[in-house]
Amino acid sequence: MVNTIIIYSKDNSERLQYISVLRARGHDVIGVSDGFDVLIKSRKYSPQVIIVCSSRNDNEYLEVAKSIKANDKINTIPTILVLDNEDSNVSETVQEAIKNSIDAFIFRPFDNNFANCIISDLQRAKDFPTRKCILIADDERVVLDALSFGLQKEGYVVFTADDGREAFEKAKSLIPDLIIMDYNMPQCNGLYSVRRIREVSYLKSIPVIGHTALVNPDIIAKSINAGCSTIIKKPTALKEICSKIKAIIGE
Repeated sequence: MVNTIIIYSKDNSERLQYISVLRARGHDVIGVSDGFDVLIKSRKYSPQVIIVCSSRNDNEYLEVAKSIKANDKINTIPTILVLDNEDSNVSETVQEAIKNSIDAFIFRPFDNNFANCIISDLQRAKDFPTRKCILIADDERVVLDALSFGLQKEGYVVFTADDGREAFEKAKSLIPDLIIMDYNMPQCNGLYSVRRIREVSYLKSIPVIGHTALVNPDIIAKSINAGCSTIIKKPTALKEICSKIKAIIGE
């Protein structure tokens, strides 16, 4: 099931990152930076959820959220307000938003990663199924294709990278629910990529499965030190990999 989400934010980088995260999980996402455009597109596309992000420089975002709830054509659409916890007026903003029937709130800075914050609030706001996103990094095309095909059949959204550098960049933009990382890859190897991923605050909690043909005490120690959650030895049956994934992140 594809759900449509409208995201309003004046911050281009924030808006693009939200779009990337939610599209990676199979949703149709429309980003807007103009308050009036939110109302037009909401009436046109009838989204399942509207996300309105606060701006440090003005209160237009609150007026946008209030306008959504005042419009009888779209006021039943669940609306999530993203606020700054460090804003001195955040309590007053929340109270005013509640009076205007805003459905849910997310607060920056995010305790874990904002993908989980958004998705959990979407699920609370409405019956809103969200598919888990997996990033697979491996320089062997046969392995990438086989794993990608198998995991897609299991219902996961799958993205791939064929070297460590690409894996790191995609992890930052997609914020996947889980990463499967090969060790011996060009550009930068898997363990180096895992260490770089662990240095990014909003990626620290993402489970990483090390995927390697060589498993010995030294490799296991290096993997754990780099930040891998567990290791799977190549070659491995898809059934075993799926079982490991489900044990870590669920269906």
